[in-house]
Amino acid sequence: AGNSPWEYRGCVSNVQPSEVFPLNWPLNPDGTLPATAQIGVSVEPLSEVAGREQLVLGSKEDFAKRVAMDLFRYMESFLGDDRLGVGNVIDNWFNKFLNKFRRDPNFLTRNKEQS
Repeated sequence: AGNSPWEYRGCVSNVQPSEVFPLNWPLNPDGTLPATAQIGVSVEPLSEVAGREQLVLGSKEDFAKRVAMDLFRYMESFLGDDRLGVGNVIDNWFNKFLNKFRRDPNFLTRNKEQS
């Protein structure tokens, strides 16, 4: 949008012919959205896209880690010395989450009926 640089958002392929890509809309200096936006499509060999896809998956995993840490800190603020083992509960949840995520990075964004 506006004069911002192009950003890689994801890919579709024969294996995954449909996808929803989150977009980060930049704001103008006055806080408004730009009046125009451009969407580009590039056709490239899957081997060239693989590295960029790993970066997208890594950023999703990092996002999940940040959510888990925020939840842990919030719960910890009520307990102080972690009397109920909140840290262990969140660690166990997060390990299960990572295993699910590594098997299927899109499990959170699928329709409920499909999961």
